[in-house]
Amino acid sequence: DEEEEEDPNTPGDQGGGGQPVDRTVLRSRAALSSTAPQSSSDRIEPPVAGPLWYPHMGTAEDGGLLVTEATRTQFQFRGVFGTGSHPHLVQDDVTILPVFRVLDEEYANTARRVGRPGRFDRITLSFDDPALPGFPVEVHRAYRPGDYTYSAWTSQGPDFNTPIPNGSPQFLAEQGVHDFTTYVALTAVPGGAVAGGTGSGPSPVILTGDTREVARMVKFPSGELPREAANVALGGSFQGSGNVPAALLDEAAFGRTEVLSTRLGQHSLGAALLVETDFGPGATGFQAHADTLRIPFGDVPGAGGVMLRYPQDAGLLRIGDEILCYDSVDAGSGTFGLAPGGRALMGSEEQPHQVGESVFLLEGWRVSILVGALGADAYSISVADASDFPQEGTLRIGDELLHYTWREGNTLIMPRASSEPGAMDGEAGGIFRGRFGTIAAAHPAGTPVIVFPCRYWDGWNPATDAPELHYFGLSLDRPNAYWGGAFWDVEEDPAGGPRVGVLQRTDPDLPWDTHPEDSDDMELHYDGVQGGEGNAISRQADRIDWRIFFEHAPDSFDPVLGLSHSWKRTARLRFFGVNYVSPGLTLRRVDR
Repeated sequence: DEEEEEDPNTPGDQGGGGQPVDRTVLRSRAALSSTAPQSSSDRIEPPVAGPLWYPHMGTAEDGGLLVTEATRTQFQFRGVFGTGSHPHLVQDDVTILPVFRVLDEEYANTARRVGRPGRFDRITLSFDDPALPGFPVEVHRAYRPGDYTYSAWTSQGPDFNTPIPNGSPQFLAEQGVHDFTTYVALTAVPGGAVAGGTGSGPSPVILTGDTREVARMVKFPSGELPREAANVALGGSFQGSGNVPAALLDEAAFGRTEVLSTRLGQHSLGAALLVETDFGPGATGFQAHADTLRIPFGDVPGAGGVMLRYPQDAGLLRIGDEILCYDSVDAGSGTFGLAPGGRALMGSEEQPHQVGESVFLLEGWRVSILVGALGADAYSISVADASDFPQEGTLRIGDELLHYTWREGNTLIMPRASSEPGAMDGEAGGIFRGRFGTIAAAHPAGTPVIVFPCRYWDGWNPATDAPELHYFGLSLDRPNAYWGGAFWDVEEDPAGGPRVGVLQRTDPDLPWDTHPEDSDDMELHYDGVQGGEGNAISRQADRIDWRIFFEHAPDSFDPVLGLSHSWKRTARLRFFGVNYVSPGLTLRRVDR
């Protein structure tokens, strides 16, 4: 029975550098021959084995007129390129749009592959002149020439004037059209005309020139990089004119790609590898094409040795929506070994991956792996290669964030707490583990160690004293003073950032790493004003000291979904005051 099929060229099919989504029914030659239709009006696909993408759009209205159908299908004047023949009424608002052709997914039987435009894809027609921006358009129809079906008829009856179908529809290669091309029609007239290229083919362009200087049709995200970024405008329009809506710019990050800059030229920056064999969740490695690069113009073979330019100790990869970490790479075979715990990183989910998926190197992230197990209170982190790590910074290991304050070779070190208050011997655990409310945990050898950017350090640790701690220190000397109370006001962050705490010491000889529960001369407060009198001190002392700090809640950092932003925020101390009474003193006396 004839059914109108949905056009597989639907929104979402990748074009201009992406890979098409194959929505075609799979059939074998045997299945086709055993179920061949008996009517010329039945639809059949070309008799080929394996996956087939055979788009059809509309239904011809001459299915019951055998002579008309046979004439149309054999001469190929109406209803061509997989469309249906039907009448068109005279209307004032009907637009006749041209059909143009672009390079197909294959060129001269090479392995180069580009995307296929999909129906209603929003694309851009780009000039080969860098000074021209191009035109945004929408695809109405895209078609690749191939086999088409045609019908025949014969006569019967007493006068031989009754047409009947002459067997099943037959297949015939389309004539008069270009091979290795895709024919495209748009939904509306573009803002201008883009002249096609005049070269003999894309091969010289890909291997020796910049593909961004080729007239082309692209769809975001194509992977194509800007020709040049000489200016960046933050808080205004790029041209310096026009109204800019009021907005809060949270942060701006800039990165660059360098690994493949010397292989095919600047246009190969950000190129991807291709998955060669399927692999699923739980896999500890995978294989990529060792000699093929995917750039916006297509897949370029003969690029052997590109994996030698990848970081050899470890690196982050993005395949689909999953971020992975490799700890070994074999440039000859294209094999990546994945680190323990190297799947589903940075809040991504572990996924199966198929042949042909793009493998992107995340060059902006510096990463290595642990060369030994890391305890929950360890203060030094030994990695395979820290040569590209900063001298101090923040690390993400699993779901834990931590700071280190100096680097010695491939070892990243943070200060240690004292074994007992006041000892300052550095014999206890590291003081910067479990930052931003994360939990200090043990990590096995081979775990990825990622340099993680942060806005403000979480540099406070309770019951600890070290020069590297972050706090605001205040002190007041008043001999024989009676201290009534301390008060302060805090401007809280609207996004729910860290809270402000005040550690107060009334005995200058008491070590700062004394726990408040162990001494009456050490108090910890979080509420700045209580009943107008402040936090009661009610003690007599010659000197009083305070350390004002920020403390993050356990949910400040969301390692899975990244939905918490309080770890990037901070509060503001507006004022700080203290009530006290002190006797008058004679500071100087002179007898004459």
